[in-house]
Amino acid sequence: MWWRVLITVLLAAIVGLLLWDRERVMSVLPGGASPHEAYVRSLEAAGLEDTALGRDWLAAARRALVEPEKTSLPMETTLRHAAAQPRAFGYLLDLRRGRVLNVNLTLEAEEPAHVFIDLFEVRTGEAPSAVASAKRDSLTLEHEIRRDGQYIVRIQPELLRGGDLRIGNRTTASLTFPVAGQDVSAVRSFFLDPRDAGRRQHHGVDIFAPRETPVLAASDGIVVSAGTNRLGGNVVWVLDPARRQRQYYAHLSRQAVSGGERVSAGDVLGYVGNTGNARGTPPHLHFGIYALQEGPIDPLPFVSGARGPQPPSTSSSPPSSPSGSTGEKPPQRSTGVGG
Repeated sequence: MWWRVLITVLLAAIVGLLLWDRERVMSVLPGGASPHEAYVRSLEAAGLEDTALGRDWLAAARRALVEPEKTSLPMETTLRHAAAQPRAFGYLLDLRRGRVLNVNLTLEAEEPAHVFIDLFEVRTGEAPSAVASAKRDSLTLEHEIRRDGQYIVRIQPELLRGGDLRIGNRTTASLTFPVAGQDVSAVRSFFLDPRDAGRRQHHGVDIFAPRETPVLAASDGIVVSAGTNRLGGNVVWVLDPARRQRQYYAHLSRQAVSGGERVSAGDVLGYVGNTGNARGTPPHLHFGIYALQEGPIDPLPFVSGARGPQPPSTSSSPPSSPSGSTGEKPPQRSTGVGG
């Protein structure tokens, strides 16, 4: 058995030297290689991919993508892994466009260790494709999901490093909630709800709030226009270049911006009202998102879990409503609201 111990010690020494020189090895890699890919190439450069430990480590990485554990979010778990047993952990997640996936690790180990975090998109009939990786020496990964579907989070410690690994996965909103002081509980009309006796569909969500509550930019962008139309009344269109989307804010009592202005997330665009075809209904914001070259998409995943901040010039509580609408309680889900 002494020779197995000797081999393990020699491998540990080689890996240690390799990790000490990792900066030089990684610097010559082509742009775009993930830390995991860089590590694999460094193993190959040292001839370790043909050792038993090297083969087991690479096989564990592949197995995590072929046999991931189906998981719902949020999730938290603690795993103990032995240094002499190469392992990788795969988690299969259903994710919505507009959500931000947050993966956070905590490692308790006797020696410093690198843990690779990679995100893959799963498409029918195709091998999982890499979409994001944690930065080198980082124990966190944050990535905004751009397409509904299934994804795999793969977590793999480097060779010959063991310890207790605490894993936390969750999603958060990618956009600022567009009404000050409100959250998703104020939404009472949803995407694709029927309108006009089923002749059309609702291309947004309706967020109820007292009249004159500030309406906020959901992201950084450019005001394309601030005007009026028959259905929306007083409206504002904002282009979000980073996401290739247009945001639509309708039924405003009045606007606070003009076309061509640049806005930051949380800036005041206008104020909640019931103009356009919302006359006769409680004040609310119709908020829609239109993906360029695609059309309307559901805004709810983009803002669910967020709460609209109070602009600096407003008090910490929503303003009082004019006579006749003070203390209005948002109605339950309704398909008869304008917009």
